[in-house]
Formats: sequence, structure tokens, C-alpha cells
Amino acid sequence: ATSPSVLADAAVASLASKLRGAEETLERWATVQGKWEALATVFAAGGDSLRKQLPHEAATFSKVTRALAKCCAAAKDVNGRAKVIEVQKRLAPLKNVLDDALVDVEEATRGIHDFAEARRLACARLCMVSERDLWDLLIGDPDQDP
Repeated sequence: ATSPSVLADAAVASLASKLRGAEETLERWATVQGKWEALATVFAAGGDSLRKQLPHEAATFSKVTRALAKCCAAAKDVNGRAKVIEVQKRLAPLKNVLDDALVDVEEATRGIHDFAEARRLACARLCMVSERDLWDLLIGDPDQDP
């Protein structure tokens, strides 16, 4: 027969594993959310003009927005009194969603950076312009030359 202490150790190990999984998912969520917020600022400032200039990045940003909305909906009913097992069950399926969202948000960020750098390199005057001023120039009229 298995001793009670061995059973208790197994239960604690199982619970600790579930907590680690939930913690990893929440950390990934926070990472994606932070990167998404940076992109949201750029897309909000650039509006339709930037979306027209960067359609792939805009579509990817929208995809990440939907992924984060899915995560919020899945976690909505979890409250501070929820059992750990319930939290882990709700968060576990989100891990893959968040992994994909992280790849997407990083891809969109690289695309925006590459766009800005290409514009900077195309025009010698922009080499001396600050990052913020460059973005002010780039999110203006897409038909306007820098």
C-alpha cells in the first residue's frame, strides 16, 4: 500500500505542475499584451493611412487583437476564489493561442521596423530625424514623399 505521505507528495507535485503551467501562460499573455499595446499605439496614430501602407502588418495586428479577445473571454469567469484546477483548465488551451499570437505580434513589429528603416535609408534627410519624428512623417499621407 502507498503511504499517505507519498500520495500527498504526488498531489502537491501535480498541483505545482499545474500552477507552473498557468504561470507560464499568464507570463506569455503579459508579453503578448505588452507588445500588442506598442503596436496599438502605432496603428492608432497612423490610422487608415498606415494600414494602407502596411496591409500585412495591419492584418496580423488584427489577428493578434482577436487572439487576445479570445483569451479575455476564456478567462472572464475566473475569479480570485476559483480553484487552481479550474484556472489551469481555462488557461491551458490558451497557451497555443498565445504562442501563435506572440509570433504574429513580433512579425508585425519587425514589419513596421523594416518599413521605417527602408524609408529612412531611402531618403538621406531622414537619417538625422529622430525615431518619433520619423513616425510622424511616415504615418501621414501615404501618397506624400518623405
